[in-house]
Amino acid sequence: MCEVPAVVGPYLVVTAETGQAVVSLDMRDPGHPREVSWVLMKPDEYPHWIAAEPGGDRLVITGFGALNTYVRFGAIDRQTGRLTLSPDAIDFTRDWPHGWKGSAIPHGAVFSRE
Repeated sequence: MCEVPAVVGPYLVVTAETGQAVVSLDMRDPGHPREVSWVLMKPDEYPHWIAAEPGGDRLVITGFGALNTYVRFGAIDRQTGRLTLSPDAIDFTRDWPHGWKGSAIPHGAVFSRE
């Protein structure tokens, strides 16, 4: 599976699709990564892609299963690497401005700087 990580300071934040989790690893000693924190997704959510807000603490997560049509959000504490998962999500099943009705599949996501 294609699991896309994010780097947040000294932490590597990875999606563990088969474990239905997001994990942060302390990479200050690259030869000995240390698991710092993890959050479990809902039983029908398989995280695939994660992106971190540049300079911030927000995370965006896409994936498979229920995440085929949803985007979930989380956060990382930049000091400790502790992860939290927000109950907020964006559902991409809707009536679209161009007239199509149905689900879009958000494969990947990024934050942008203005």
